[in-house]
Amino acid sequence: MNELSQNYGPWYQNEGPTVEEMKKDVKEKLMDTGPYSIIWEKKVPYLYLKAINHVFNSSITWPLVSWRGWRGVKDYKQFKIFENSNKKYNEFIKIRAKKKLAILLEPYIIHRLYRFPDGLRIKKVRESWYQGII
Repeated sequence: MNELSQNYGPWYQNEGPTVEEMKKDVKEKLMDTGPYSIIWEKKVPYLYLKAINHVFNSSITWPLVSWRGWRGVKDYKQFKIFENSNKKYNEFIKIRAKKKLAILLEPYIIHRLYRFPDGLRIKKVRESWYQGII
């Protein structure tokens, strides 16, 4: 239960959700698997979910609101969840792209460098292997 500065009025103005309840509520809203969910607009939806979870775990402070304010507004953009999760999503996409490029390009590069008759590194390998016999 949050401690609000005012102690008058109905209970829903004096008490509010805890941080865990707020996170749970926002996750349920964002991770809605309906056709109009934000997640399905992304190219890699599971990375966006991973970014959202990372933002939730890294956010320390949340606004102090009452139940009335929390249930009435439901505007999650004020927490900057979307901005931060988009930034983290872009970081995850870059990491994923680097891994994919490494997997796809490394065999080609190694083949091009060490191709036997005319590889780029094969002359140095010949010199060290044959020790100047060529």
